[in-house]
Amino acid sequence: MHLILPVLQFIFYLSIGFRSAEFKGWIWRNVLAPYGQFIEESITIILSIGYIVVAIKLVSKELPTALWKHPVCEWLKKFSVSLLTLLAISSLYEITDWILWGFFEYNLFNTPWVDFPLKITYGIISLLIGYNAFIFQHQSLVTPAFYGKANGNNLKERIQELLEQKQVYLDPELKTETFAKMLGIHRNQLSKYFTSQGSSFRATINEYRVRHFLELIKAGKSKHLTILGLAFESGFNSKASFNRIFKASQGQTPNDYLKAN
Repeated sequence: MHLILPVLQFIFYLSIGFRSAEFKGWIWRNVLAPYGQFIEESITIILSIGYIVVAIKLVSKELPTALWKHPVCEWLKKFSVSLLTLLAISSLYEITDWILWGFFEYNLFNTPWVDFPLKITYGIISLLIGYNAFIFQHQSLVTPAFYGKANGNNLKERIQELLEQKQVYLDPELKTETFAKMLGIHRNQLSKYFTSQGSSFRATINEYRVRHFLELIKAGKSKHLTILGLAFESGFNSKASFNRIFKASQGQTPNDYLKAN
């Protein structure tokens, strides 16, 4: 879709590129000058609206089961709706300008007070897009708390549920703050819990990720995915850290393990 307008422009200019200067002059005076801008802008508006509508439909489908993907989908949906709103308002101005110019030779954008609301709208929507981009980059700000305040009796059960049933360790960006918010506790309380268990948050998460990697190998996923692809599917976000953690856990490299199994 991105290439439609450039391709049409290329074909048009290529078709007249070897014609005479007189013919090009006639094309400019009778086609491009009076109609070219309107045709290009019309195609741009139509393609842009179509593109954004398709994007909204895609992100409005049923949310993926992975909890950490929900905020991303919500952000994409808000971003697409914001762009569609911005484009709709801009298109309204453009079409009004075409009508006024066609009937009265009046340029709408030469009137500052008329153009001002459009610029204000651009600014407001741009600020909203920037604000949402900021908060959705900080996972702990948008991750919901799944439980109320925890106590010593049920904290272990909650942690096991998040790790074993909801598999939140598959989120490559999972941090202590985010996990603690899911549990409804402070990060210091979470750290104390893992310390009392003789481990740490990061070590526990990596243990579950390695276990998931091994399960994918046993399920035959290595026939369709590379080792790095399996590592990403298990929640790791870099090859170096995966190789280091896997070797520390299994006593051999992922390649050696795969060859032996």
